[in-house]
Amino acid sequence: MKYSSKIYAQALFLALANVSKSGQQAIIDRLAKMLLQSSRQELLPEIERELASLEELEKGQGILHITFARTGLDEKTVKRKLEPVFGKRTTKVHIDNSILGGVIAETDEGKRLDASLARALKQLKMELIS
Repeated sequence: MKYSSKIYAQALFLALANVSKSGQQAIIDRLAKMLLQSSRQELLPEIERELASLEELEKGQGILHITFARTGLDEKTVKRKLEPVFGKRTTKVHIDNSILGGVIAETDEGKRLDASLARALKQLKMELIS
């Protein structure tokens, strides 16, 4: 059975609780080896993202994921403009060329603001069709 990155992250989060740093590293190494052997190592970045989200939620503060179409944008300004909507949060920046431009911000709790060019073009297409 193939598990999602979210399931792996939840299992890893539980396995790492109350374990020494060296024990945690051994658990992480075993997971990485297992994923490599099953040719699923591409899940590692998403597992890391999910694990960070779980850790932040445990602290009582969720992560704000900010997605840009490219690097080089003023992340501090965007973060400051998003604070009134999402509050002060730890941010993780992601790059996704498929959004074409703009920004997408989302929390682990499901709150989402999509100001991407891809969404705007899709909406315009739908309006022109109807």
